[in-house]
Amino acid sequence: MHVTFADGIDYNVQHDSMDSTAANAGYVVRRTSVKSERSIHLNGPMEVQGRVESMSSVTLQGDVAVRGKMEAYGNLVVRGNVTCHDRIKSFGNVDIAGYVCCAYV
Repeated sequence: MHVTFADGIDYNVQHDSMDSTAANAGYVVRRTSVKSERSIHLNGPMEVQGRVESMSSVTLQGDVAVRGKMEAYGNLVVRGNVTCHDRIKSFGNVDIAGYVCCAYV
């Protein structure tokens, strides 16, 4: 399944730097998975049903829930509350200003 939302951005596979803002919208944005060759910037409230994977850095702001793995081949920056239901992996620095809960079983 290939999903493109009304804003014209393909959130399943993204090849450019991506910025997703939902904080001003007043509702939770739901995505299947987010993958990019470049940096990913996600602003909550957001729920990702699959993986978040970047060949560069991942920045999460606000309330973000990730059902799958979260992988950053660069830095991982968290500014807010993040819940991950699988593994979190970063090959760079991990900078957390907030709360991170990883419920990997």
